[in-house]
Amino acid sequence: MNKKPSIFVSSTCYDLKQIRSDLFDYFESCGYAPTLSEFSSFPVNPDSDTIDSCLDAVKNHSDIFILIIGGRYGYETPRGKSITNLNI
Repeated sequence: MNKKPSIFVSSTCYDLKQIRSDLFDYFESCGYAPTLSEFSSFPVNPDSDTIDSCLDAVKNHSDIFILIIGGRYGYETPRGKSITNLNI
């Protein structure tokens, strides 16, 4: 059985909401499995916090990583960096 390639889309959510939604629909129509945190298909470990869930989704559940950079920095973690800037 062939697994659909998974695409993780990383960006700030609120200011790029429409772009993220459009990308989700586009990737799905192309036969990919889009991974975006605001959709119910996002893999969440109930024993992990939001940051660790995002890092785990990239590391263990994604074949392709797409970064969209807009005008906002996004949430700053306790480590002083955005989620995107954390090392996996």
